[in-house]
Amino acid sequence: MAACGSASDEYGAANVHRWMVLFNFTYEQAERALHSHLRNFSRATFTDEQWSIISEKPDARGHDKESYSYYLTLAKSKKPASKATDTPQEKTCKKPQKYLFKLEAPLDTAEKIRDAFHLAEIPPTTVDITGEHTFAIVLASVRTVIEELLHPAELTFASLKEPAEKELSAVSIAPTLGVDATMPQHRFDAASQELSRDEYPVPYFFYGTLAEPAKLTSLLALTESPTFVPTKIMRGKLKSWGKYRALVDGSERDEVQGWMYLVACKEHEDALRSYEGDTYEVVRCELVVERPDRKELVKGLTFRFCEDEAVPSA
Repeated sequence: MAACGSASDEYGAANVHRWMVLFNFTYEQAERALHSHLRNFSRATFTDEQWSIISEKPDARGHDKESYSYYLTLAKSKKPASKATDTPQEKTCKKPQKYLFKLEAPLDTAEKIRDAFHLAEIPPTTVDITGEHTFAIVLASVRTVIEELLHPAELTFASLKEPAEKELSAVSIAPTLGVDATMPQHRFDAASQELSRDEYPVPYFFYGTLAEPAKLTSLLALTESPTFVPTKIMRGKLKSWGKYRALVDGSERDEVQGWMYLVACKEHEDALRSYEGDTYEVVRCELVVERPDRKELVKGLTFRFCEDEAVPSA
């Protein structure tokens, strides 16, 4: 029985010849490839705005939308599977990961990114320290779509490090280290005098690098050596993240030894948040302060690691 229609019927004989030239096919091979491609409903498709950008690329010369879509399919099939860590992932923090994308042809303006991918707003931009290169700030989801349309090897992306998030609830104890604020036993009590978002000076729990006097003095531009008080926090534990130790939620039995430091003002706190970056978030915690004559419970803050790649430290 004859087929209901050939690829050349649907797409035009001229395009069969186009595919013969572009992909070094025989006429029959081009027809079969076209027939299969046009029935692949998961194939890449392009809007007119996207194609007007892609068609400017050197590797798109001679192509139309369908042949370039097939070209991308072939390129992906030849590309070795990448490791999971090579794929941009959304963090488990509240804020999604953002990237700096170098603006150059064919996506040489932020307006083109908005139009090509139907974004609600024009992505914000920034320039490098030389003033020669402009970058758009895009979400990981936009990066993924850009890489699907263009060759990743021809693109320049860099992770955008933002300050550690600080979102202290005014109507609950969230976020608190090692505590699920939605549980009945952890309901908000106005009499508990939880720390507010803009309360200074504020006790912070430090461990590791931030507990080094020289590092903190340099980071905060202090005029005298910082004062640390021996302390520990409950419901937290340290996990390894590369060569670093990261503080994460723990059980009621977990505790971490460290130091309490009184952060004097918002400017100092902002410097600390920028230093830690968006792989951390500011959370409430309870410090057990080791005084010379007693132990004292102090409500304070600390930086909690908020990615999911950490593994327990040995």
